Amino acid sequence: MLEQKVLALALTGTTGILWLLVALSVVCLAVAIERGIVLWLAGRGAASVDRAVGRFAADADPKRLAAALGVVETSSTRVLLAALAALPHGAATVDEEITSELITERARLERGLAILGTTGSNAPFIGLLGTVLGIVRAFHELAANTSAGNSTVMAGISESLVATAVGLVVAIPAVVLYNVLQRRVRAVLAHAEAAAHRVSGRARSTSEDRAVAGPRLVP
Repeated sequence: MLEQKVLALALTGTTGILWLLVALSVVCLAVAIERGIVLWLAGRGAASVDRAVGRFAADADPKRLAAALGVVETSSTRVLLAALAALPHGAATVDEEITSELITERARLERGLAILGTTGSNAPFIGLLGTVLGIVRAFHELAANTSAGNSTVMAGISESLVATAVGLVVAIPAVVLYNVLQRRVRAVLAHAEAAAHRVSGRARSTSEDRAVAGPRLVP
């Protein structure tokens, strides 16, 4: 009973597999476009952030830096604002806030990229499944009509190989897009982390200078 159901499914051929691969390619394209826009927005204004951080390194004015960062909302500005908010609570708290915000940003930037990675890894196997189903169908048709000869089998096999080709066509761009977008995520987060630690280090040195220059007992 089970074998008959599996055979009936196999005899549907590669049509369903091909439509699945087409659907996956459309989904991957949509994800790549959406993530590309998100990552562009997350990394824009890097030069402005660097200038603002450079001014903070000179004057150590957190209010001025916060005002400059509030103009554009990016990954770097979100991490920096979290660090500035934690400045009154000490260096350890600042480092924890930076780490926490970077984790949050990574999760936000990588949302949906698993679809590209999963499709890139599995699309060839889905295409191979379509090829196997096509071969099964070709031999079944030959068994049902032995007078058809080898030409029927060869035609069915050649058609089933299209599924493997389509699977590769879907998988290769998906893997390329996944790697490109992951590299962009790492670049955005690296810039944010570097800027945040620069601000944290400058604030820490300012606090230490103030502690050294604090009130002294007059003999």
